[in-house]
Amino acid sequence: MANLSPPPKLQFFDANGVPLVGGKLYSYAAGTTTPLATYTSSAETTFNTNPILLNSRGEAEVWLGTPQYKFKLTTAADVEIWTVDNITSWSGLEASIKSYFAASAGSSRVGFIQAGVGAVARTAQDKMRDTVSVVDYGAVGDGIANDTAAIQAAINAANGRAIWFKPGATYNVGPTNLNLLSNTSLVSDGSATIKLTAIHTLDLFRGASISNVIFDGLIIDGSSISIGANFGLIGFFQSSNIVIRNCRLINIDRFGLAFNACSGFRVYDNYIARAAKAATQNQAILVSTASGASSDNFIERNICENSAINVSMSRSFIRGNIVNGFGFGAGITTEQDPACNLLTIDGNFVTGGTGTDVNVYNCGGIENWAAFSTIQNNVVWGNAGAGIDQGGKDNTVKGNLVYNNGVIGGPGISGRYGTATYNSSGSVYSGNRAFDTGGAGGTQTYGYQEESSSLTYIVLSGNHFNGNKTAPALILSSSTAYSGPQWSVSETYDPPNIGALGFAQFDVTAPGARLGDLVQVSFSLDVQSLVFSGAVSGTNAIRVTVFNPTGSAVNLASGTLMVTYEKTKSAANV
Repeated sequence: MANLSPPPKLQFFDANGVPLVGGKLYSYAAGTTTPLATYTSSAETTFNTNPILLNSRGEAEVWLGTPQYKFKLTTAADVEIWTVDNITSWSGLEASIKSYFAASAGSSRVGFIQAGVGAVARTAQDKMRDTVSVVDYGAVGDGIANDTAAIQAAINAANGRAIWFKPGATYNVGPTNLNLLSNTSLVSDGSATIKLTAIHTLDLFRGASISNVIFDGLIIDGSSISIGANFGLIGFFQSSNIVIRNCRLINIDRFGLAFNACSGFRVYDNYIARAAKAATQNQAILVSTASGASSDNFIERNICENSAINVSMSRSFIRGNIVNGFGFGAGITTEQDPACNLLTIDGNFVTGGTGTDVNVYNCGGIENWAAFSTIQNNVVWGNAGAGIDQGGKDNTVKGNLVYNNGVIGGPGISGRYGTATYNSSGSVYSGNRAFDTGGAGGTQTYGYQEESSSLTYIVLSGNHFNGNKTAPALILSSSTAYSGPQWSVSETYDPPNIGALGFAQFDVTAPGARLGDLVQVSFSLDVQSLVFSGAVSGTNAIRVTVFNPTGSAVNLASGTLMVTYEKTKSAANV
């Protein structure tokens, strides 16, 4: 579209409409009597005279500079006709408009009202400052420029506001670490990447003695750079009320997330991965009490690939996580620490522990030393060591499915004895299923195995440990109370006429029955002093005996016979 041309000549007239021949046009700086030059052309290289003398048609060619002007028109005899102040050229007006909207004063004068009932008026400036973008502080996000300083500046300026990372951008950082502040949220839509490009000092994102911090929807790429120290991509020290959710921490080296003496954190719905498993120390999530207690925390629904979870904390939950493929420690490890107790390890899937690590530990599924804890509803399979290595006192281990572990060596579930302080005494194991699909040709040695006869007051109730490589169970403690799983069968039975001191015997098919099982027999009618008893006579078979201890014959009507059989403590019959 063509631009509007300025008037090629200015023409002036007297009161009678006659061209103002010889008239004079004075030019001053706006609001003053200080002469201000005009120009003969748009090039602004040649000044007009001041005043400008009008030609024989009352005309003059006048080009203005950027400043504002005041004009005074007179006759040839200097009689004033008019004065006009605050005149702006097109270029001056354009510059003024740009300056106005570039300044913060512009957005502070534009109103904003959100949709919906009850919305109140705000300025556009106030609305736009609800969040901080790292771009506001010079971050480029092109995967080439180093944006460390810009991100730190945004963190420093946020002051309680969310810090936004542009979707799809890649922000290179390092080697300097980024120091977090309280009341800060770092957020994106799941597609912004913060990528480590050099060895960092401390944790890449470091929070010390702070609270109320959120990471949401970010990708943090450690680039598999070996940092040679116990630091993580995100680390907190003596901090509280931390939320890390919907993030991807990839190509980690030593630790993905590291918490030391922290309480009230929630880590959920994240993906944390090492490029490859390693037998040296590494953890997707690490929680430590080295500098104080860590408590009241939640680690939920995370996916950990090629690295695992290791915690020392109390009054906390580890649930719904998937831990797959790791070469150091167990998939979920709780430490021997007096401040590590009262945990719930619930509904996790743990598999792929491979090899023997630098601590000469066969990588197992769950290794627990925390007392007063519950390990329940986990599915643990295909690990190098034990499925559930249980060494915490007074624990409840129930409803777990544990199979095909012990690839290098180990049972499905163990009763550990580390020291007099850290062992599984006083624990209850109930309703667990531990087996090997290969049976005697598999790898999982026992469904349940006690490590020492020094264990005391363990209760085994209603577990199913049949179908392992060596035997169902190895029980070493004389104080272990065993109550095996029970099965029952029933059938209609019409007892014969049984004479005084006589008896009758018959066999009942009982799937799963083995020699040594405990058997109980009952009948649905009044037995009239008859005695019903039973014993396993062979695999899947129970012989029932009906004895008449009286001095006269007894003939009962037809009723229902119920036979219940329970596994015994003997390993051969569990």
